[in-house]
Amino acid sequence: MTSTGTNDWKDFYRLAVIETDSAMLPSRISDARKSILDRIEETLWKPTRYDERQELIDALNSLHTLQQVLESRIHQAHRKAG
Repeated sequence: MTSTGTNDWKDFYRLAVIETDSAMLPSRISDARKSILDRIEETLWKPTRYDERQELIDALNSLHTLQQVLESRIHQAHRKAG
């Protein structure tokens, strides 16, 4: 996965947020997180609008929450199975 444009991170983020296949979700989250972090790194060298910086932070926070929900569901499924 490579980020080539300033808005690519939004595409990766959307894919993660709308993913319904729990087997694919960790990969989607990882791709989105990497794309967002790449964009944040770009903004260190080439300043951007405050709005975009806030969007990046919000997206990272949302991905973190999504990851926590996924991990909780996996943990609950293992407890029920075991």
